[in-house]
Amino acid sequence: MQLHGDSTKGDVEKIREELPYLKQYKVVHIDNENSVNWAKDWEGVVDAIFLDTADLATQQVEGTGKTHDWGVSAEVVKEVNIPVILAGGLSSDNVKDAIQHVQPYGVDVNSGTKGNGGFKDYQKLKTFIDRAKRLHFPNSIRKQK
Repeated sequence: MQLHGDSTKGDVEKIREELPYLKQYKVVHIDNENSVNWAKDWEGVVDAIFLDTADLATQQVEGTGKTHDWGVSAEVVKEVNIPVILAGGLSSDNVKDAIQHVQPYGVDVNSGTKGNGGFKDYQKLKTFIDRAKRLHFPNSIRKQK
């Protein structure tokens, strides 16, 4: 379950009581170095951190199609001891660079695999997966629970 927005640690506890086997991921929007501390604050509370892009100008927080500062994302990966999943503006054109730079546990894609009609494009999705799978995710083994 991805926890967005104003989710609290209390929300995580309540969900865990009701659904103890459900994995909970806290979405952290990368906008500056403070994002590292915010991600660290959720360590030990959630099962993984999900890094995404927010468009502060439009207040859009999902599906922006924009990347964020991968340097900050790489710092989050170094600083937290739970899996970190990278999202935000990923596509088959940049997934290799993203993985090499950030070294995440995994990646997530949305708008980068959509076609002209706004629906998933099978070929774009296949190309993304093929390119991502060619790379080794070094933190996948180290940070597995």
